[in-house]
Amino acid sequence: MTTATTTKEEQEAAMKSLTRAEKKAMLLVKDGGDVVGYIIAQRLRSVQRKAPHLIVIVKPAMGQKGGGAAQQAYFGAILTAAGRAAVVEHA
Repeated sequence: MTTATTTKEEQEAAMKSLTRAEKKAMLLVKDGGDVVGYIIAQRLRSVQRKAPHLIVIVKPAMGQKGGGAAQQAYFGAILTAAGRAAVVEHA
């Protein structure tokens, strides 16, 4: 029982350390997706540094194909179950 309380407290502390802009960026990848915007990519990387248990960052799903004319994704991202719960609570 103590573990669940500690985990909840850690999640609360992690969410308090995040800015409003970082929380909004988390909402954009709540169900997963490729990140093509530079600012959003920066904010999600910041979330990853501050609270790595809230987000998973992977290679982009669309790949790096093309001759450079099409916009390239920086990475793919999805919130973990803890990340989704935290964003829903603080939305």
